[in-house]
Amino acid sequence: MQFALRFITPAIALCVATSALAFDADWIRDWPQQAQDAVPRQSTMIADKRGQITNYSTSDEGVSLILADLRRIRSAETNDQKEAAQWIVEHQLDLPPPYLYEAARQLLGSDKNQAAETYLLAFVRTRYDASKCLDRSAPQGIAFFSMEMPEVPKALQGDAGTVAAALEKVRQRLDLFSHQASSWWICSHGIRNSVVASSNQQINLEQWRKPESDWAGLRQAQLDSLDRSLARLATQD
Repeated sequence: MQFALRFITPAIALCVATSALAFDADWIRDWPQQAQDAVPRQSTMIADKRGQITNYSTSDEGVSLILADLRRIRSAETNDQKEAAQWIVEHQLDLPPPYLYEAARQLLGSDKNQAAETYLLAFVRTRYDASKCLDRSAPQGIAFFSMEMPEVPKALQGDAGTVAAALEKVRQRLDLFSHQASSWWICSHGIRNSVVASSNQQINLEQWRKPESDWAGLRQAQLDSLDRSLARLATQD
């Protein structure tokens, strides 16, 4: 379902058990906020040798760090996973958007409509953050999340009605682009940051992020994409 991989929806209250659980907010690392973007970044190269293959990444490459957090949550007990998902929803504006994919996965068993909204919210916010990156290689990193967590897209396959309803809600959401976490989580995935890190140099704001004067146009581009998707879905009724 191609349209399910392009757009967004709001995450509403997550209904989970409230018994005492082992989840701790320390499971999810602290993330820099947009207000900190002016601080120069200093990354180091990390070599991960597995047999004859060596994979290189940077110390603050956000995609890998988020995936590590999400894998930790998914390996926990069921109730702990639910507690983590609820915490993510409550703190979503301070987190990189991909954390909401886990909340969507948790919602799938109890509320498919809300799972669709949460998943699509994560995806559109992710696309918006990626559009802020000057390095055009950086946005490729968002593909890892759909590969890592395919449950919701699979559940929505062929369900145009659910997707359309979710898209309509997100189109009306006033805080659609109100998350405050820095887009460095995805912009750090680019080749440019790896080159700078390999030289033990810092990377400055003007080297990795588009100026705020561009952001209104980036937001409009996402809204235009939502409108095109809704128009396509309307023809499938």
